[in-house]
Amino acid sequence: MLDSEQNKYIEELYIEMFYPLSAYAQSALRDKNLAEEAVQETFRIACVKVDSLRVSQNPKGWLMITLKYVIQNMKRSRTRRKRFVLYMLSSYGEETDQISTYNVLDADYNNIISRDDFDLLKKVTIDGYSTKEMSEKLGISVNYCRKKLRLAKTKLKEAIKNDI
Repeated sequence: MLDSEQNKYIEELYIEMFYPLSAYAQSALRDKNLAEEAVQETFRIACVKVDSLRVSQNPKGWLMITLKYVIQNMKRSRTRRKRFVLYMLSSYGEETDQISTYNVLDADYNNIISRDDFDLLKKVTIDGYSTKEMSEKLGISVNYCRKKLRLAKTKLKEAIKNDI
């Protein structure tokens, strides 16, 4: 938990750096919602590592470097999830209709993962929705949305591993 002095320090940096960080993130991610999520994650990290940030000779640079790592991790994570879902879909052969592929997956794994969780995984992974967008759409917190995604992926991965 931040004390009042640390809180004020982070708040001042937030006010000063939000727009430059957002602009950079939007340029890198080409998505306003993902960029906002990246900046929020950057400041979450800043709150956790506030002592490291405060002793830095260049706090603005510290934030920018942290944002670059956050963006890199977001891209890597999205790529892994996308590859996983595409692999999952391709393991059923070439379907002429994506809907039928999803129905086959749903029918085969309906006791492993719910249709709602599969739809969430598909929308974030393939359709490019951010976890923030999906959490708002579903009326759940961003952290809970991330946990649902992680659990759905883990369950499907285990089901596929056991099937093969």
